[in-house]
Parts: sequence; C-alpha cells; structure tokens
Amino acid sequence: MNTPRIGTPLSRSATRVMLLGAGELGKEVVIAFQRLGVEVIAVDRYHNAPGHQVAHHGFVMDMTDQAALLALIEDQRPDYVVPEIEAIATGALLEVDKRGISEVIPTARATALTMNREGIRRLADEELGLPTSAYAFADSREQLAVAAATVGYPCLVKPTMSSSGKGQSTLRGPADLDAAWETAASGARVSGGRVIVEGFVDFDYEITLLTVRAIDPATGRLTTHFCAPIGHRQERGDYVESWQPQPMSQVAHGAAMSIAARIASALGDGKLGGRGVFGVEMFVKGDDVYFSEVSPRPHDTGLVTLGTQRLSEFEMHARAILGLPVDVTLASPGASAVIYGGRDEPAIAFENVAAALAVPETDIRLFGKPESYTRRRMGVVIATADDTDSARRRAVDAARLVRPVSTAVPAPVAAVPAPVPAVPAPVAAAPAPPSDRVRVDKPASSAPDAPAGAAPSGPASGPISLARSQGPSTDRIWVQIADDIEAAAAAADAPVEAPIEPADGPRVETAAVDIAEMPLPSTSDDSEPDSGTAPPNAEPEPESEAATPKAAASEDDSAPPASAAASDGVTPDAGAADAGAPDASVPDVGVADAASASGSPDAAVEDSAQTGEPDDVPSGRIVAAEK
Repeated sequence: MNTPRIGTPLSRSATRVMLLGAGELGKEVVIAFQRLGVEVIAVDRYHNAPGHQVAHHGFVMDMTDQAALLALIEDQRPDYVVPEIEAIATGALLEVDKRGISEVIPTARATALTMNREGIRRLADEELGLPTSAYAFADSREQLAVAAATVGYPCLVKPTMSSSGKGQSTLRGPADLDAAWETAASGARVSGGRVIVEGFVDFDYEITLLTVRAIDPATGRLTTHFCAPIGHRQERGDYVESWQPQPMSQVAHGAAMSIAARIASALGDGKLGGRGVFGVEMFVKGDDVYFSEVSPRPHDTGLVTLGTQRLSEFEMHARAILGLPVDVTLASPGASAVIYGGRDEPAIAFENVAAALAVPETDIRLFGKPESYTRRRMGVVIATADDTDSARRRAVDAARLVRPVSTAVPAPVAAVPAPVPAVPAPVAAAPAPPSDRVRVDKPASSAPDAPAGAAPSGPASGPISLARSQGPSTDRIWVQIADDIEAAAAAADAPVEAPIEPADGPRVETAAVDIAEMPLPSTSDDSEPDSGTAPPNAEPEPESEAATPKAAASEDDSAPPASAAASDGVTPDAGAADAGAPDASVPDVGVADAASASGSPDAAVEDSAQTGEPDDVPSGRIVAAEK
C-alpha cells in the first residue's frame, strides 16, 4: 500500500468510500470519514437512514440482490467498499474483489465468512483451534432435535445468518423444539432454515475486545492493536448497556488478546488486506476465555468509545482503512445505555433531553431513524466518571429520563350542533316603486363572503342582495351589502334577468326581487347571528387526518425494503485492565507464537493467509442512479 493520499470530495481527485449499511453505526463511520475529507456514498434498504442524512450520496436498494449490488458498485467505482451490516449479497463482494473494481474491507472473504455463523465457527474451531462452546448444525426440525440432544439441554438456537439477536431462542427441553424452529425461520436473513445449536457456557461475564488491524507507519506492515475490554449486558440477544474497561485478570486478558489477534489475522489476506476494526465477542469464566463471535466492523457495544477513548472505534476504523495510524488510548472510564423507541410509529419526538443532559458527564446520540418500533434502538447515552460503576448509573439514569413521544395529529372532535335560531318575522314591506319591481345590483366579479357571524348593523344604504348561510345547524337569510346576486335571487325564488350595462361603471347583474316577499331579519342587536355561524357560501373545513402508526417490526435492520432509488445527500422518498496501560499493539511474527506471548501487550501475531477462489458472479443492471 502506498503512502495514503486523500483527495477533495466531489472532485476528480476525491477518495471515495461506499458504506453498505447506513444505520447508527454507519452514520458515525460516515462522519469519521468526512472529517478526513473523504467522499462518502451511503447505501441502505430504506429511505432516510441515519447515514443517508450525513453522506455525500445516498442509495436505497435491496443489498441481498447480488446482481443489483454488483451493478451499483461497478457504476460508482469507489476506492473502498465497507460493509456495515450483515444482510449483504457476499457473492457480489467476491466478484468485486476478483475483478479489482474496489477494495473490500476488511476482505471479501472475511465478509463472506463472518456473515455466516457456520463459516466463522468452523474457522475458529476447526482451523484455528480456538476454545468455543459445543455446537451443531441442523437443516430441519428433525435434525434440530438430534442436534439439541447432542449438545445438551439447555442450549441456544440461532439462524446461521441473522444479526442483533434476531431469531434466537433458548431450548430448555424437547417441548421447545417447534417454537425454536419457527423463531429461527422468522428471524433469518435468508430462507433455507439452517440453524446452529450452541451449548451454554457457564461464564462470569462477556466482553467485546475491539481489535484494530492497522499499518504501522514505521515499518509499513500490519500490526494489531487492542482497546481496553468492554463489558456489556444483553437482553434477547441484543445489547442494552456497555462499559469500559471491564476488569479482568492478567491471565484472562492475555488469553483474550491471543484469541482476538488470531481470528482477526486469519480474516486478512497475508498482506495488507484485513485492515479495520474487529469486534471480537468472548465469554470469560475465571481465567478461561471462550470465543463467541466476531464482526469485521465497529461493534454496537463499542458506542461507549465515543466518550471513553481518545479515538472512537469509528475514527479508528476510518483511519485503518485509509492506511493511517491509530491510537487506542483509554481517556476515561465510561458506559453507554440504549434509548428505545417505546412505540410503533414514524417520526417520533423526544422530550426531557435537557434533563438527561443535566446528569453530570453525559452525552446523547439520537440516531434520527425515520420510524420507531417499541424495541428499536433510537438513541444512546454515553457517560463518563471516575469508575465504571458510577458511569453506568449515570448512563442508565439519563437514558430513563429521555421520553419518546408521538407526533401524530389527533382526529378532530365532532362539533356539537348549535340550536337552530328562529327566523324573524318578515319586516313590513316598503312602498313599492311605480314599477312595483326593485333592481338589486352587484358588480359581475364576486364580492368577498360575509365574515362568520356577520349581520348588518343598520339599514342598508346601497345596492343589496340576499345571502344564505350554511352552518352546522343554521339556515339563515340576511341582508348584505354587495353580496352574491345568485343567492339573493335564489332566496326570493326570483328569476335572474339579463344583465344590463350602466352608463358608466362596472357591469352589473340584475335579479327581479319582490321586496314584499323577501324575508328580512331585524337589524336590532338581539337578532345577530351566532358567532359560530359560517360565512355565506363557506365550504365546510376538511377534517385533519391522524397519522396511523405502522405495525411493529423487529429492531434496527428490519425496516421494510424499498424500491431502488437514490439522491445526493439523502434519498427521496483494560488494552490493559489498567486504564493507563500503553498501546497494546503487536507486529506480526507468527501465529504459533501467539499463545505463548499472549500474556504480554507485546504479543505478536502474523497473518495466516487463507484465500479462496470465488465463483464467477454475473453482473447485473444498475438499480439506482443519482439524480
């Protein structure tokens, strides 16, 4: 890899990165890249994803469509393709790598392996010999029963391809088999029904060890860096709070670094491929450490690093991808706590944010997701303190203060009908003119309607007409100056005569009205219309339409797929347990030596190159284009 060179966004010299996944983690990665002057293309399967809102370009598409994804990458030709979620057609990434269109981060092979629990479990156990829980695979309800009996009850059942706890359940006995199979089928990213059955590990706590593979500027070689271990608490397979650092014995910490270094190195290409952040999850029982899973990208439990480290996991990921040096220094103990949506509807709002931020040393990230579900992560609180226990209390207290509220407009309340006023007796007719007809004149252009509740305060002094007011329960006629001539004629059942042209002035229309037959209201104060009466000829006001909450869906990545569309910007529609420990980075010197050196921050691990020959994947159509 040559010395990093970063161009100017939106120009021919731009360094361009395409993120496949634009949720809350992707949004932070976009921001980290933008601070380094990188042009970012954010792709997700729903409109206005958090990352879309801050990227230079946004695309909406089904990323499990292999041909469509390959076509989009071919069209945009970014320098780097960075998967940020797991629901991706990995065959397209293998083809991109094979053709040399873009560099896939960390590698196309690593992405394919880690998207499938079977692939990564076999790599960890059968190839690397890492300690894991007992496991077995099943393709049917019958095979599930055999696998569960082999692993032993109780056990966990997970789809081989799912994320964020989706499709997971606990088998406590044979009676749970049917429900577990259905849960796994409904939570899987792809159809096929394959599941992994995992035995329980009797652990004291579980950790995420953020492991960073970055180029050492002094040697030009990849080195492995370890952040302080992160403890976390999960519910239903999804994280709800995390803290850093998680206290560990020196032996356990050394074993955890050895496991993390070996799995991250194995996902490289033996050269400079495999750069970036790896979230390695492990169970710890005393001094014993068991490998659980690995994500070749920033981890949700690592949101705590936004407050605890000099560089967050997102900034380190961006730097490592670009070939820049990283820093894993822990700045302060801290904790994170999730803010859930609490309701199933779009465009919710949040109250009491000020009260939450009044908790000492707290910060809040509201993700900006366009739709809320009851258990969807909509934000997170980050808190720091002198120790992790205090930080956890602050984070949880602040998160509880934030209150999601509905923004739906309530349906209008039907008006109570007003009593129908009595129609006054007709006023005695004035003496008829010699022709015994009266001409009621009005300019041809329509005059303004009478204001609501208006009535003449005295005798009319000019041309007059009659207007009929249609309110909720009123049917009233009154005299109005220069009002609607047709209504006047209708009120008196009089025919409309042909218009005449005066000697000068505007054209007028004429209605023959017999004054003696016109029912006119009294002009006294006690006969004014009710204030609630609508003006003459007023149309009824349309009712407001209340927003209808959408049916609940499962968590973050479960927004409904949208048709392919795109726009620029937004789519349309401790290291050591001691916080002060030095940077735990190691040059690659050999996998065989890793275990013996694992107790020291200077433990070294060499890349174990494991490359595969991908199958040819046909290219496809462009499904999204910038406007």
